[in-house]
Amino acid sequence: MLNKYASPEDESFKTVSSTLLELSIEAQKEFRSKLSLANDPIGLQIANWLKSSPVKIEHDSQIDTLVFKARMLEKLGNSENLKSTSILAKVTSKARRDISQNAQGLSLVLNTTAGIAEKPPADAAFASEIARKTIYEMRSKVEEFCQSARDGILLDPQINLEDAIEDEITLAIDAKSDIDLRQCVLETSDPSEDGQLPNTRITYVPGQSSGTALARLRYGYYQKKYLVIVESFPYTPTSGTTDMPPDTLIKTRRMIERLSHPNRTSKHVLPCFGYIQDRYRKQIEVVFSVGEGYDVRKNPTSLYDLYSKMNRVPLGLRFKLAHSLATAVEGLHRVGWVHEELKSKNFILLERTNPGTAQPGYLNGSNLDFDNPYLLGFKWSRPADAETDLRSDFSLENNAYRHPDRWGKPVRFTKAHDIYSLGVIFFELVQWKPVTYRFKILEGQPLGSEDLKKEILATTQRDVSHMAGQSIADVIETCLNFDTLTKGLDQFEAHCIFKEKILGVVTRLARADI
Repeated sequence: MLNKYASPEDESFKTVSSTLLELSIEAQKEFRSKLSLANDPIGLQIANWLKSSPVKIEHDSQIDTLVFKARMLEKLGNSENLKSTSILAKVTSKARRDISQNAQGLSLVLNTTAGIAEKPPADAAFASEIARKTIYEMRSKVEEFCQSARDGILLDPQINLEDAIEDEITLAIDAKSDIDLRQCVLETSDPSEDGQLPNTRITYVPGQSSGTALARLRYGYYQKKYLVIVESFPYTPTSGTTDMPPDTLIKTRRMIERLSHPNRTSKHVLPCFGYIQDRYRKQIEVVFSVGEGYDVRKNPTSLYDLYSKMNRVPLGLRFKLAHSLATAVEGLHRVGWVHEELKSKNFILLERTNPGTAQPGYLNGSNLDFDNPYLLGFKWSRPADAETDLRSDFSLENNAYRHPDRWGKPVRFTKAHDIYSLGVIFFELVQWKPVTYRFKILEGQPLGSEDLKKEILATTQRDVSHMAGQSIADVIETCLNFDTLTKGLDQFEAHCIFKEKILGVVTRLARADI
């Protein structure tokens, strides 16, 4: 099957090879789960009952795999294992408590299901509905356990990642690719040169205007078949040449290594093919894959531009955008990656060619896909503890999204600074206008570093709860005060607060379908 392609370097060869490997791994998992359930009478009884549902809910092998994994994680999360020599015993005490609580929740679902499996309901329709809900709840509890365990490992700077990636528990909780990305983010050695692409690899879509605010974004085709968005960043060349300065080149290559890592931090961060150096225009062009189905005649639209292009957008769609952005930030922060340029100009929406009628995530009369916005503008995004450009910057335009500590002569960048910027964008989403426009009266005035934050908080307390509800008002205040709220907490504890008080709240608002 593979030998019809020219060589292992052919993209199609890589795709097919990767797919076959994934299928092989899944087949091995199914085989192991069947063998293990044969030695687990309770697990086997649960799986057999779920598979016996009159209405076929899932493939039998998927149910076997799910029950096997649930039973395995239940054992891994018991108190004895959390005191053993496993990698989970080395995480912080707060992380262990969180893992233990999730294990208890998983045990409750399994024990309840075992009781039902022993004496199934007589009514076939009722039994099918119970089985469907059980599978959903079991899968949710499995993911909650795995996520808390992954967070515990990834967010503990004392964990030896080389040891963690070899631990058998890492495989059980699907953490290997996350740990590998975390190692990539922390890597300090010279980055690989593999990410640089020849100029000839990209064929740009004709007719794209270069006079818009988003001229930095263009549609094209990679190798004449993969639809891509190319994002351009200017650079200041080394004196007397068109070359990138060595430090800029290193930062670019490191950024590309992370963006092109096979493990995406979230669906709102596009996979990256690599970068092109345009010496003539003195710019770096980052090449992102976007898949098919987009209208290449329409330029990508930033959230910033959308404020003026669409006068009215339903609150429910704005909550969806807030959820997508928070999800993107959570995925980056989980592996220790800070964005450092969060602003509405770096959050983009694309137009579908034919989304159909009355589709959720679309606005009447528009093909913009509100369900799948993307975070760009990574430029020199870096690990949370890496060096930061500490030059002064006093412009209101640039400082509007910055934490007060970053005004003037800023301090080193932290995750809390990203979260502050997130709160400013949430504020914009409620007001449906750029923060600089909302407070344009402040332009030209001498501002202290805390002045804009005070204005946003005062407006949030006075107007936002009335306009969009107290929940989103509380989220904005939490974002703007996140550094104070999490002072003295470790990374895991701070991340839990982010997930509970910010991501968790906007998730519920987005699902409310207002």
